[in-house]
Amino acid sequence: MKKFVLFAVSSMTTLTMALAATPAPTPAKPPVAATDPGARQVLLACQTRIKNGAADFTQAVNNGVQRGLIDPKELAALKTMQAEIATMEQKANADTKLDMKECDAIYTKILDGQLALKHALDSKPVAAPAAPVVPAPKACLAALTREAGIFKTRLDEGVKSGLVDPKELKSLKDRHSEIVFMEQKANADAKMDKTECDAIYAKIVAENKALNDALASKVAAPVVGKPGLPPVKKSP
Repeated sequence: MKKFVLFAVSSMTTLTMALAATPAPTPAKPPVAATDPGARQVLLACQTRIKNGAADFTQAVNNGVQRGLIDPKELAALKTMQAEIATMEQKANADTKLDMKECDAIYTKILDGQLALKHALDSKPVAAPAAPVVPAPKACLAALTREAGIFKTRLDEGVKSGLVDPKELKSLKDRHSEIVFMEQKANADAKMDKTECDAIYAKIVAENKALNDALASKVAAPVVGKPGLPPVKKSP
């Protein structure tokens, strides 16, 4: 108990000495007199710098978003900073007792925010510009339509010749629907490029070949007035 009392007395003595050593606060500067034209002009210039600094920060954020350097999470934090800067700007313009020291402090905060944002954006790698889309050539799109038509023709011929039974017919119709979907999508997609078009063309040609091979492996039932399937047309 005696040790605790001695510790408490010692702590209070140290705190008292520290407070006594602390210099008295500097009295605040009196506000700029509204009747002092020179001082008022200087203050107005500072308020203008604050307004321009706030606008520059907003523009920097917008530029960062357009360049793809700011993700949604970062944007939310920057929007909060924008709101704080806007509040400081409004306070600087509305406070009739604002002095130059306070005005400079507000401008410095805004300037620090600008520099921090600039450093953050400059440290990010700039995304390479997207390669221009080369539209699919009309010849490729026309070839898709032609191959889709060939599949339908061969399917109809196989049914008439008795080479396609009902179970196979359902599966082949589904495949035909997929081919038609791919062909129509390719012709409707304005951003379809040559590589994509060539890939779809290869898929449809492969479907045609699979169908031709399946039909050729079967023996056609004789049909009156029609000796069987016509020769397979090779795709160009």
